[in-house]
Amino acid sequence: MKIEVLREFLCLSEELNFSATARRFHINQSVLSRHIMDLEAELGCELFLRNKRAVRLTRAGKVLADNAPALIALHDDIAFKVGSTAKGKTREVTVGYLQGAASTLLASGKTLFRRDHPEIRMNVKSMQPFEIEEGIRKDSIDVGITILPKGGISPVFDYSVLFEDEFMVMVDKRSALASRDEIAPESLNAPIHVSKNFPHESQLATLLRERLKQAGIAFVLVDGIDDVESMPMAFEGKDWVFMSCGHLERMFGDGFRFVRLKGVDLKFDVGITWKKSRCNAALQDLVECLGYGYEITTKP
Repeated sequence: MKIEVLREFLCLSEELNFSATARRFHINQSVLSRHIMDLEAELGCELFLRNKRAVRLTRAGKVLADNAPALIALHDDIAFKVGSTAKGKTREVTVGYLQGAASTLLASGKTLFRRDHPEIRMNVKSMQPFEIEEGIRKDSIDVGITILPKGGISPVFDYSVLFEDEFMVMVDKRSALASRDEIAPESLNAPIHVSKNFPHESQLATLLRERLKQAGIAFVLVDGIDDVESMPMAFEGKDWVFMSCGHLERMFGDGFRFVRLKGVDLKFDVGITWKKSRCNAALQDLVECLGYGYEITTKP
């Protein structure tokens, strides 16, 4: 069994949705289907029962789903130990972080970690959420600071929540809407603009769009907005209501106001995530230092 296919199987066993799982691994749905069929051929049994309306595990699929996490963890642990031995005595950890949500806490967290672990070099990389998840899966980074669906449970990743955030509408401070603390959906006289790439996390992107639809809020997907810096430029010459993350208000506070959508639950978490199989005492210390770094930077 290929370990990456086993990871895909495990994710599919939780999602029970081929398209959602394919998005998580940044592959086509047809590629995922072929991988699962190859795995079924290798094991000589069906793992999923599929029809146009639903996907569910077979009894054999449930057995594999129960045992796959241990096999994946063993593989990752061996790969980590072999890789560490090959690198010799030089030890380092790499943190991937979401710029708007985490950049302020890194300096304090890094200082605290260096004090306790002077023998370990800490590297940091600004990344998008999907890059952080992929980096942790492929062991190119050890820890990620990113946006997370609330209550996320995974057989592969652990999480430590730093703070609760929510999707909010971003309006020009000159707009009449900027004087409000909340906007009732029925008071919107134009659709909300949402970047096609927002928020670079497939589960949260799906949740956001589903919640807007459930609330009867019209929205338009916009091209050409790929990062935090390009978001304010989308407003030039336009009277738009734009969807953003609450934590970005401190970056755009001079020209924009962030307002809640009344009666619409758009909350998510910002936190630290890492692979369970890579966890050790130093990594746990790193997670604690990053958490302390957040507390230090947010104290009044």
